[in-house]
Amino acid sequence: MVHATVAGAERLLRRPLPFAGGGARHKVGLRPIDPEDWLELTGDDVAGQLQEKGRVLDSHRGAVLAALPGSQEACLELLELVRDAARDQPPVFVPAGCHPLEEAGRLVPEDFCVHLPDPDTGLLTLVAGCVAFPNRWTLADKLGRAVTSVHAPVPDYAPQLGRPVERLMDRLPSERLMERSNWGVVGDGELFRPGWRGIGDERWLRIERQTLRRLPSSGAVVFTIRTLLAPLEILLTDPEAAGLLAQAIRELPEGVAGYKLGPPAARQSLLEWLAAT
Repeated sequence: MVHATVAGAERLLRRPLPFAGGGARHKVGLRPIDPEDWLELTGDDVAGQLQEKGRVLDSHRGAVLAALPGSQEACLELLELVRDAARDQPPVFVPAGCHPLEEAGRLVPEDFCVHLPDPDTGLLTLVAGCVAFPNRWTLADKLGRAVTSVHAPVPDYAPQLGRPVERLMDRLPSERLMERSNWGVVGDGELFRPGWRGIGDERWLRIERQTLRRLPSSGAVVFTIRTLLAPLEILLTDPEAAGLLAQAIRELPEGVAGYKLGPPAARQSLLEWLAAT
């Protein structure tokens, strides 16, 4: 098992905390960011994540990289933006002749999902992705599906977030970049986890920094995921954060708790652990 390089506590627990608003409802929680803050290329976990991403792409390319016909222009445009953002980063190995989305993925820690309007329905559809660090999902299950359909396994997503997210992505101007965060608790520090695994003696906080931007030439909407992972004990260095997480866990609806934490017993186990440590 290849574990993530642990992210520094000051980065994992930076404000605003993704669970600070409680867990009763999903929240879009998007906020504007400057273009220079689009990708997060600093931190003590970058080198380890790039190494792990290269390993995953080498050994599981078919599971983590896919592109539908008609997506090439958008992927090339995305690659140019990523190259520019990563121009001052240490060089990394990129196989000759690889797909532009693979090259973009190897250059930075972020994963990428590229969306274009479906010619028949007009709905934004996932047409390409390089997702080396999925959390309980697989790219093959999502490719070619509209945004709300992509999130169908997330309990309460459609009634609470479906239309607001679709409208935002449809209307997003190219000069406006947006950011949000998501969170969950997993049983290990594995970055590549396409399947479900229970939580045992290990408890890791997994936070995803997610961004949205529209590419000015192709019009594609790009969704990025930057994964931060650390043992849950790191919360003990910040009593406020530990208390907010416990509150959010208590408030999670049953279905959402299962999605974020695992089997029903996981919620009570986590609350007892947070109270005792």
